[in-house]
Amino acid sequence: MIKSKIKIGLFYFAVLAGYLYRFFFGKLLGILILSIFLYQSSNWLFGTTPYTFSELLSWMDKLSETSKIAIISTLVTVLGFFLAFMSSQANWKNQMFAAIKLEAASEIDEFFSKYSKLATDCKIYSDGLISSSKEIANGCEEGRSEFLVEYYTDQTGKFISIRGELNAMSIDVHRLTSKYSLVFFSSPGLFESLNSATRAVSEISSKLWINVPFKIYEDTDPIRSYLSQISTEACEELSKVVEDNQMELNFSSGKVKGNLMSSVGGFNFWYVFNLFKQGKNFSASIIERDSKRKG
Repeated sequence: MIKSKIKIGLFYFAVLAGYLYRFFFGKLLGILILSIFLYQSSNWLFGTTPYTFSELLSWMDKLSETSKIAIISTLVTVLGFFLAFMSSQANWKNQMFAAIKLEAASEIDEFFSKYSKLATDCKIYSDGLISSSKEIANGCEEGRSEFLVEYYTDQTGKFISIRGELNAMSIDVHRLTSKYSLVFFSSPGLFESLNSATRAVSEISSKLWINVPFKIYEDTDPIRSYLSQISTEACEELSKVVEDNQMELNFSSGKVKGNLMSSVGGFNFWYVFNLFKQGKNFSASIIERDSKRKG
């Protein structure tokens, strides 16, 4: 236990030390702060007292014109090269990071859109099992009962295939989180929103394992067998968990996608105009989402 805590402490210390190093030696602001600190502390650190600004000007004034020109031109050249290098490096890093953000946004959109669609298909199937079993139990015509049994039994294979795919995706969502963890940690709220979407995936996946109807060879009473194989309670739980988490699934994943793409697209007039134009729908979505989360 103590050894683990020491490892954790060292890890966070290394992260903090790495950040401070990159800030003071890789950022213009950090270099400026470090330079001011060294200037003010040079007497204590190095035992020398640097010129003040007025003393530096006085020293330069005593130099010959040739020396002045040489010093000024050298300073301009070095400073210009330094600023150009830092600017190009920053632009390159920003461009690469923006490309990674767009890639992450695209993959998140594709993943959660697919999961949402497949989860909806499962809900439709479970709703069908519930309605068909109730309709048969209430004594509908025999021809209608046979049709319902035949139809939903034929849909079982499709449901099992979708269920397997959703189960695999509930594992892949964690790979998605780890793959772009650097991106998600770079902005406030991204990781929390992704965790909300991931929790919705986990909750839906936990209710997928319902009993489904199968065809029984030489079954003399397929209608009765159909009813005995269906658990309406489990189907209702599946339908409810999909309905309860569908909003959070789409909202949180959309929030992550929008946040990632906003750094590239940004705000413009038409963005703001359309946002206000869709104000009622947006407000209704927020209210519905908050009510579901409280419920």
